[in-house]
Amino acid sequence: MSVANKANLLRVNRSTLYYKPTKEEDVNLMNEIRDLYEERCYMGYRRITEMLKRKRSQSINRKKVLRLMQKMGLRAVYPKKSLSQKAEGQKTYPYLLKDNKPAVADDCWGTDITYIRVGKGYAYLTALIDWVTRRIMGWSLSPFLEASSCVEALWESLRSGALRIINSDQGSQFTSTAWIEALEENDIEISMDGKGRCIDNIQIERFWRSLKYEEVY
Repeated sequence: MSVANKANLLRVNRSTLYYKPTKEEDVNLMNEIRDLYEERCYMGYRRITEMLKRKRSQSINRKKVLRLMQKMGLRAVYPKKSLSQKAEGQKTYPYLLKDNKPAVADDCWGTDITYIRVGKGYAYLTALIDWVTRRIMGWSLSPFLEASSCVEALWESLRSGALRIINSDQGSQFTSTAWIEALEENDIEISMDGKGRCIDNIQIERFWRSLKYEEVY
């Protein structure tokens, strides 16, 4: 039966009728979106829409792509969350590596915390990396952003031997009493990045990028 005949039988004005996509079409589009997202998880809905237009050689509404991505829980992957918040009243330390370039293994370890999305929350990963060899000396994973997890990773790392300097950011976990006391107990010199200077701890930052993009995402 033609659309015009259906409209007449239902006494509906033909000009008010619009095509409504079927559920099957939405499912097919969602599968295409997921395939593109898995290849390029850093793309948002605008860029995915453009990729779909090229692939299908037809116009696609980007608002629809956004709606379907939200329905699937897909979001572009990019740095969002800062964990390096300094706590009031806690002491910070100068950056030592400018005049003390690490030359051999165990001269300096870099440490940091990153977050990994799991379900509806986050897991917080602390790791220590040898500045010269780039070997991961120890790590700890916790559902809580706390100093005790950092200290746990430190003690695991120290099983491999002693070191001269540890470099971290100025976050509250690395200026906490528990962390500082653990370093002083092991005669480790304390170095901290300058404010807003993530490049000061470049080795661990590079490791996070490799870990997240090649393994997690």
